[in-house]
Amino acid sequence: MEDLKINCPWCNGNAKLVYKNFPSKTTNIYRCEKCKIMFQSPLPSEEEIFNMYSEEYFSSWGDNDFLEVTKKGDFKRYIKLIEKFNTTNEKKLLDIGTAQGFLLEVAQERGWDVKGIEMSHSVKVSNKKIKDKIIYGDFLKLNFQKEEFSAITSISLFEHIREPKKFTRKVHYILKSEGLWLVLVPNIDSFQRKILGKRWPHFNPPHLFYYNFKFFEFLCSENGFEIIYKKIPYTNYSLSYISNQISLNSSGIFSSIAKILRNTLPHFFLQKEIKISGGNLLVLLRKIS
Repeated sequence: MEDLKINCPWCNGNAKLVYKNFPSKTTNIYRCEKCKIMFQSPLPSEEEIFNMYSEEYFSSWGDNDFLEVTKKGDFKRYIKLIEKFNTTNEKKLLDIGTAQGFLLEVAQERGWDVKGIEMSHSVKVSNKKIKDKIIYGDFLKLNFQKEEFSAITSISLFEHIREPKKFTRKVHYILKSEGLWLVLVPNIDSFQRKILGKRWPHFNPPHLFYYNFKFFEFLCSENGFEIIYKKIPYTNYSLSYISNQISLNSSGIFSSIAKILRNTLPHFFLQKEIKISGGNLLVLLRKIS
């Protein structure tokens, strides 16, 4: 019989069973009563996680041209936010989970010395100058100097990390004093999650942990950070990107309608953007000790 309660892998508090045999038949989702995270258990092995990030996984994000425009718009706002609070007098940035390297391009254009880390070789990087800035491998197994970076970004990445405590300690170690860590993750307290329940699209096998603002207060108190900015972010999504995501991640009439619209609407119309919340949260943390 499946345990109704287990210990939280983050804080060792009591965690209650929320969803059984979900998001896959071999895992369950629990919620910690202490630090308030939700998480999969049992967690997949490192090999199983690596195999999740195939070319199909990255192609499911949609048309790369539209994706680039959307992502770069968001990333420019994030870099400007980091610049607003950067007090280290240096501009050296590490982007963990850099994927196509779009954030590196934006930051480099604004005068940052950039490096990126990407676990999978399946993702396509078109910019040759940026490709030279990307290290392929597991962040936790790579060597960096103490206090090497003035800013670190992990956008749509922290929820994928199998060992988030170890990850957090390493980020703290390689950040300069008063360095900044920008994190964007799915928000389990979002209205989308509350309305959709198990149908929330962020409940999927690669997402191992699920967070909220309360958790990041807990993380800061335990790990030498402070929250200096937090927000529910909105993104400008093109109609092409939205219709593509619906057709890829749903079935039946909604998928059919999305495909028809994508194939019949004029190109200029599909490029029109709508500002919507993706059910995420954004926090900017500063190293304080």
